[in-house]
Amino acid sequence: MGEIAEMLLDGTLDYLTGEYIGKPCGYPRSLDGSLPWERPNYNQSKEAAYKGVRNYLKKRFGITDIIPVVNQYLPGAGKSLKQKCLVIQKDFGAFVGWTSRELRK
Repeated sequence: MGEIAEMLLDGTLDYLTGEYIGKPCGYPRSLDGSLPWERPNYNQSKEAAYKGVRNYLKKRFGITDIIPVVNQYLPGAGKSLKQKCLVIQKDFGAFVGWTSRELRK
């Protein structure tokens, strides 16, 4: 196999355009994220965000039921608990500041 082909297959070069991406990762990849394994799994992201918020509240404040805290921070019935946790995770610093102010009272 040629050197360029190996670089495409190990992820050194963009699989679609041939541009240099960086160090090899062991599988083909693209800068535009169009390959199926490059797309984030939305459900796993929601689950990870939920676990992160739950663990933070439990370790920092000893809170095991996160529903009231999350609903107080993000009021509204339009989203599920895990969707709200995903929103919190995107700006976690603001959530940490809010919990430090509101839950210490």
